[in-house]
Amino acid sequence: MQGCLGQSCFTRVVALAVYIGELIVGGNFTTAGGTEANYIARWDGTTWSTLGSGMGGFPAPLLSVYTLTEYNGELIAGGWFTTAGGQVSAYWARWGCPCPADCDQNRILDIFDFLCFQNSFVLGEPYACDCDPDPLCDIFDFLCFQNAFVNGCP
Repeated sequence: MQGCLGQSCFTRVVALAVYIGELIVGGNFTTAGGTEANYIARWDGTTWSTLGSGMGGFPAPLLSVYTLTEYNGELIAGGWFTTAGGQVSAYWARWGCPCPADCDQNRILDIFDFLCFQNSFVLGEPYACDCDPDPLCDIFDFLCFQNAFVNGCP
């Protein structure tokens, strides 16, 4: 990992986490294994890759990811940055919103997710009624869930 400012180069990894089977590293670097990384990168066991478009917002000597953790199915990053993935994100960011079809949030799509959704739908719970953009809890939410279920989780 390396980052350079003028003639001064530095290498600093200050945060590590495992997220969906990959090692995620954060710090004060701009490349990982020859790939542009912008202060956050992932290792899949074979190659390094960037996580989105990385972090930004501060000059290189200041910008850094200082902490990483997994919380509620998402990767949370904290540090000295004001953008993440090209979006405004002051000092913290999150990746990997949970899969909308994984009703029981166990990262496995199966009949239990379908049953979980059906129960939530019958009870009019927000999870089952927010799948499509309208405020109603209707057949379109049910169809939206079915499409998400068939398409699977990323």
